Amino acid sequence: MEDGAFSAEESERILKAVIENKKRDIADLEKSKSRLRKQERIEHADALIRYLRADMAAYMAVLAEMTGDSEYLDGIDADEIDEPKCPDDYQDYLKTLSEEDTELEAKADEIRTEYFNRILDENYQSIGIQALLSPKMMKHILQDPYILSVIGDAIFNDDELYEEFCGIMKPKKKKKGKKKGKKGKASSKKGSKDRA
Repeated sequence: MEDGAFSAEESERILKAVIENKKRDIADLEKSKSRLRKQERIEHADALIRYLRADMAAYMAVLAEMTGDSEYLDGIDADEIDEPKCPDDYQDYLKTLSEEDTELEAKADEIRTEYFNRILDENYQSIGIQALLSPKMMKHILQDPYILSVIGDAIFNDDELYEEFCGIMKPKKKKKGKKKGKKGKASSKKGSKDRA
């Protein structure tokens, strides 16, 4: 699998590097939190740690899918993949990163976004295929103005698809005139014989 501008090898290298950075930063935050006394600062530290863990879990899930290695999922709490609300001091955390780590973070985020978008597209396509192949679902679709307008919009705004649509839906020319011509000729011959 290739994600956007990155090859599979580059994506794997970037994600592994960012995961290691997250582990390091979480460990550092845990140490600094133990020295805090004010409850408000402790809560802020906990919120940032939860967010970084969720971030790391998401990257590990992507890496596991990319490499086919389920070991990357070991120790991941499924609830962590659903990112909590971004804490207010997350931007302050980003400012503490080196230039190299900041660049890696941006690239990893791009890879992750591309991955999740691809998964969504595949799910949408699968649902669409199942719906179109189901007579019961087709009955519902044909009675839903919104879905019909979405389908029509998609066809109309795709030049190639719309051209194909017009070609399929264009009524076929009837050949009744040609049959009448033949019949007329037969009648003419018959009349000629009668006159003779």
